[in-house]
Amino acid sequence: MEDNFDQTKLHQIINRALAKAMDFSGDAANTEMNIFYSRYLEQHNTKTPQILPEELVKAFDFCNDLEEYRNVTDAYANKDNTLIEIQYRRMLTTLSRYDEYILPENKAAQQLLETNIRRHLPEYKDDILLDDYNNEADRIYKLKKEYDNAIRKKKPATKDYERRALNFFKELFTNEDLHDIKKHPKKVMLYEKCIDIVNCLPSSHYNRTAKYKLKRDLNYGLLRTASLLGEEYAPIIQKARFEMKRYQKAIEKTQYFSENPPPKRKLSIEEYNRRKFEEWYYC
Repeated sequence: MEDNFDQTKLHQIINRALAKAMDFSGDAANTEMNIFYSRYLEQHNTKTPQILPEELVKAFDFCNDLEEYRNVTDAYANKDNTLIEIQYRRMLTTLSRYDEYILPENKAAQQLLETNIRRHLPEYKDDILLDDYNNEADRIYKLKKEYDNAIRKKKPATKDYERRALNFFKELFTNEDLHDIKKHPKKVMLYEKCIDIVNCLPSSHYNRTAKYKLKRDLNYGLLRTASLLGEEYAPIIQKARFEMKRYQKAIEKTQYFSENPPPKRKLSIEEYNRRKFEEWYYC
């Protein structure tokens, strides 16, 4: 009795291979396809020994690529951490080809795999890198809001956002790939979000003056990036210029008062309110 070599069987194998490619504890992603491929050759070698259906060849290559990807992304495997570009492109094309046949339970794995593949292709790399940083900035901002909300309701809360913000800016300043992106709308968005989360940095590492300087410098980066993107970014450019001057003034005032402290006395209501306003205005 001959095996069933129809497309339904092929699509079932593709789905199982995709699931295994994201699971480092199970069997190889290409085992079932290799068996299927070998059996096809055995049962057709007297009919068309040197000609294989294009669909089978593509599926065979795809499953082998999945297994190689699985090996190089396994943190415990002692192998290189990348494939050659043609393999990434071939996997992306094949995933698109089989999109309608991917089962719902494998869609998340498909999307994750597609994103990871695009990280290695130049036309997608910048976009995904900026998405990563923008998403992390959103998470930090959300954690700070959740902390503030918990404090208002007198619930227990931890400043997890401070640690994440510290790591975030450390990576931000040292990532050469990010630095090399000069003209991209998502980088404008990133600068804006970075400015929003400067206050999430712990005071033990960034005092008030340091935060003012960081906001000034981020606004300068925002201005430079927006200036490369055309007239539609004019309002952002104008605001960035204003903010740079505002924070520069805050730096100068803070330095002046630190060098010329006022005599120790109780502040008047007017002085107290003015100081609180300035703290809010420049934060």
